[in-house]
Amino acid sequence: MTDQIKATPEPARLLVRPREARTMLGDPSPEFFWARILPELRSFLHGKARWIEVASIHDYIRRHLAEPTKRFVVPNPKGEPARRSRAMSVRKRGRSRKIPAQSQVTASTG
Repeated sequence: MTDQIKATPEPARLLVRPREARTMLGDPSPEFFWARILPELRSFLHGKARWIEVASIHDYIRRHLAEPTKRFVVPNPKGEPARRSRAMSVRKRGRSRKIPAQSQVTASTG
């Protein structure tokens, strides 16, 4: 028979560091996390280290799942792809190029 090692389950963590909290929430950008998400979580400083309660992360997720979605896509009745507005158009990086004006070609008679 083979020796079987029984792994003891790791106890559930009560506190996590902000980096781990970001990972638990799908790794949002740091600016978004610190400005929008962190104020809604219960956290405290222990010396210079910030700790976040895991229960508050679960409460945050539960609250946001209960909210109705604010954005939704309305299907186009004709089945055509939706037109992109000018504000949504993709801009290229760098300086925009000058577009030469269409010159009128005149026919010369000779």
